[in-house]
Amino acid sequence: MRQPRLQLALVLLLLGLSYGCKQRPPETKLLAGGLYTIESEPGKFGATKLLVYEDGICHVRLYREEYPNRPATLDPTKLTLGGAGDKEGFSLGHVPLREESFRAWKPVLAGKAEVKEEELDGYRIWKKDGGGSAF
Repeated sequence: MRQPRLQLALVLLLLGLSYGCKQRPPETKLLAGGLYTIESEPGKFGATKLLVYEDGICHVRLYREEYPNRPATLDPTKLTLGGAGDKEGFSLGHVPLREESFRAWKPVLAGKAEVKEEELDGYRIWKKDGGGSAF
């Protein structure tokens, strides 16, 4: 009599686990050179490029473009940088983020572009200074 209950309990457990796994969004693969759309705030999306991923830290470049809807693709030739006082928005050339912080932005891969040497200047300074903190 115990065995049918145990089998039923195992079946229900497995069904619950498989349902839960299907409900979880797929985890975005982190690729150097990947162009990602991110949820910058509710109802607004931004664009970022993963420059380097190492030791659980995502070194990203944040572009100033903002979108009311998440774009399916990003054209690297249309992504721009801007200063803090720019009317069109600001950007950051290098931001070291812990992987969990980057994933909190709900990144979705929307393209790929070569990481250029000059894009790594901020990363090199960060590394030279002892690989300081990451957000």
